Amino acid sequence: IITVTCESSNPNCAEFPPVVITDMPADSVQLDQFQLNSAIVNKDTLTISISYGGGCRQHDFTLFMSPLVFMESFPVQANLFLRHNAHGDACEAYLTNELSFDLKPIAKLYNQDYGPSGIVSLNVFEYFTGQPGKALNVEYKF
Repeated sequence: IITVTCESSNPNCAEFPPVVITDMPADSVQLDQFQLNSAIVNKDTLTISISYGGGCRQHDFTLFMSPLVFMESFPVQANLFLRHNAHGDACEAYLTNELSFDLKPIAKLYNQDYGPSGIVSLNVFEYFTGQPGKALNVEYKF
């Protein structure tokens, strides 16, 4: 997977990277630690605020939906996991960034299963080891 990092504060980003829908186990998505500060949805874009250590190398972020099916509830739910790749950055600055991702692949999957419009409850998970724990919940309406 080639990752494009597109911080929401970067005016040169024409498009945000899409969420990747996969059946990879959630724990295999995790690489480097981060703290999840907030999550908001605006139209088809999820913007999350995260904090992490580093400062000497570029960090890459990819957002995954796993599993590749919705959890049946009302509204249906999707679990989202952020992969943070620090590329071995051992610097100790504490950085906070906003990252934005295109949610249209989730809407397309929903359309195939349920129809042209709806609501998906997104569970955006904090970094974890072992089993997923803390998550922020936001609604995606389309």
